[in-house]
Amino acid sequence: MTLYYVLSTRHLFQRRRVPFVGIDDFAFKKRQRYGVIICDALTSQPIDLLPDRTVETLKSWLRNYPPIQRISRDRFARFREVIDQIYPRAIQIHDRFHLIQNLWTLHDRIIQKVLPLRLLKDDNQSSPPSPRPLTKQEKRRKQNVEKKWERDFKLKN
Repeated sequence: MTLYYVLSTRHLFQRRRVPFVGIDDFAFKKRQRYGVIICDALTSQPIDLLPDRTVETLKSWLRNYPPIQRISRDRFARFREVIDQIYPRAIQIHDRFHLIQNLWTLHDRIIQKVLPLRLLKDDNQSSPPSPRPLTKQEKRRKQNVEKKWERDFKLKN
């Protein structure tokens, strides 16, 4: 379902009681203008489109809408703040994408804390690996570079 389709059929949306909604932002124009789409989380049908993602717009929509029990949302901090104010008892759920993103962030933090310590311990216990032998082509290149530097040095002196 494209955004154009949603906008063109907006008049078909009917106000209905939906206990479980999904809230996400989308770009009208990337990095410039954003809106909010609110969907029935059980049927994935759009309920409403908000023109921007400001606190006031979302507050007014939530106040005028029937009580909501569960809300699926992304990590946008303003969504959490507004939902906490309007529906403090509503259960807030991260959508799948952001749940996995949160897990990866946590994973990266743990790896950054644990891994460098282990690398330092391993480096202290073992000697550094010996350099690999040069191939014939690498030896030739190295010799040519050395010859070139020698010639340049002789010309300057």
